[in-house]
Amino acid sequence: MKYSTNVKQYLRGVRKIQKLNLIRTPRYNYYNHIIAFFLVWYGTSYVKHNFMQSEYEVRKQPNILIPKFVYKVRREHYIYWEISRLARGFPKTFTYSNWDDQAKMMYHVDMDGNMAFEKLNFKEERIDLLDNPLLGPYIRRKDKFVFKNKPDAKNKEVKYSEKMLEEASRIAIYYLNVHKRYDLDNYLHYKPITMMDWVRAAYYGFMTKTHLADRYRNQQFLPKHDFFYNYERRTINLNLQGPDTLKHFQNMISWALFDIKILLKKLENYEETQRLKEEAEAMTSGQEVTNSEQ
Repeated sequence: MKYSTNVKQYLRGVRKIQKLNLIRTPRYNYYNHIIAFFLVWYGTSYVKHNFMQSEYEVRKQPNILIPKFVYKVRREHYIYWEISRLARGFPKTFTYSNWDDQAKMMYHVDMDGNMAFEKLNFKEERIDLLDNPLLGPYIRRKDKFVFKNKPDAKNKEVKYSEKMLEEASRIAIYYLNVHKRYDLDNYLHYKPITMMDWVRAAYYGFMTKTHLADRYRNQQFLPKHDFFYNYERRTINLNLQGPDTLKHFQNMISWALFDIKILLKKLENYEETQRLKEEAEAMTSGQEVTNSEQ
């Protein structure tokens, strides 16, 4: 179908106008809404985990995609940081209990760095353990659950099951830390694995496998700056759903005073530097005037 010259020019103009409209009209951008959604979700989850939990209601199980080695190295790093801070005279944050394979007993470290030991002897009866609702069944049925074999005429020595002995020792020492507010395992149970945990695990594995680290000097661990450590202490101490509300407000006031002191110190340093700069500028300007007069 043939068009006249005027019609062709008209159609060309319409096409150009349509192209210009397509170029000028911006496309709807969904990225801002997606980013805002994830920021709100992360912020609410962060506030809930750090400030709105009394006891960890949802106990997350270890991720099957993360090796157990990463969890183990993370816990070892926290214990190393606690020991390091205690050696430098700083306060501890967590209590923890460990099983000693050589001594076959549990030891518990409290907030002051003191150790309490629990080595069970199933040959004798202990009233405190029999009254323990968790450990009592172990003690009452120790012939079935604790011993590997029953003594006979040939072998009168009773052998303990190491696994059951370890479980019983863990239950016995549990009541040394009944409150569990500052228990390290309780804290790490819900804390997600971060990128730095992977870095620490890789560094720990490399230094131990290559024997480059002196374990006596704890060279297989990466240190943690006090700024990040204190920030983690704040998130624990400022828990709104803690058992002691008065202590919570005391922590808030103490941390606020601490921040105010740091701010005042920085302002004093800033004023001092400004005063020194003004004095230096005055001296240089005075020297320039004298030189010009001469």
